[in-house]
Amino acid sequence: MMFEGCNLIILDEPTNNLDIEKREKLEGSLRNYKSGVLLALHDRRFIKNALDQTWSIEGNKIERGVLRDVH
Repeated sequence: MMFEGCNLIILDEPTNNLDIEKREKLEGSLRNYKSGVLLALHDRRFIKNALDQTWSIEGNKIERGVLRDVH
């Protein structure tokens, strides 16, 4: 899908059940993807490594975010 001109990819917890090598490949693919990604994910490290901009939804607020430090 990433190579056939899609402009939005929706992923729900894509890192579940992935080993480290596959996670890193997915991070790299998303980093190089030039369109939008809607991602339901709780893995802050993956988010920081794969994305350059975030929008978060908390309650009834949508906020454009700077990636926070990952511990």
